[in-house]
Amino acid sequence: MNFSQRKSRAQQSFIACRVGEVTYAVNIEQIKEIIQPGSLEQLPQSPDYIIGTLHYRNAIIPIIDLRVRLGLGASDSLKIKWIILELDHVLYGLAVDHVIEVFHAPIAEFYQAPNRRNAEARLAQDIVNYAQGTAYILALAQLTDQLDNEFGTGRDE
Repeated sequence: MNFSQRKSRAQQSFIACRVGEVTYAVNIEQIKEIIQPGSLEQLPQSPDYIIGTLHYRNAIIPIIDLRVRLGLGASDSLKIKWIILELDHVLYGLAVDHVIEVFHAPIAEFYQAPNRRNAEARLAQDIVNYAQGTAYILALAQLTDQLDNEFGTGRDE
């Protein structure tokens, strides 16, 4: 099997989650755990998309409300889940409306997300089709960069 054949068979695994009416995909390698919402401590003078901090396994992590970050307003749903992520050895929590399923997709079938100016487009690095439809693959580093700059979370130091 040559290199191009191996590449065409290479796959990545994702968790599909819904925020508003849109499905997003989070690379499963960056997920530590999916949990029910718990109690939060408020973080003074934080961006509106940070709904607080969570004490999680001897760490204090910010919880990012993806609905707010995308300009959709805060969720009042009881179905929300928190996805605990690890990026460059730093933990974050991501609040989403609904976790759908795990899926696998060949890398060769990723499509570049449209280059638009709205928040949703900027946070999607690629688009992938899977059994339930289409999902935008979240650009997690981009999602957390502003947070890192404002609060010095320790990434890339």
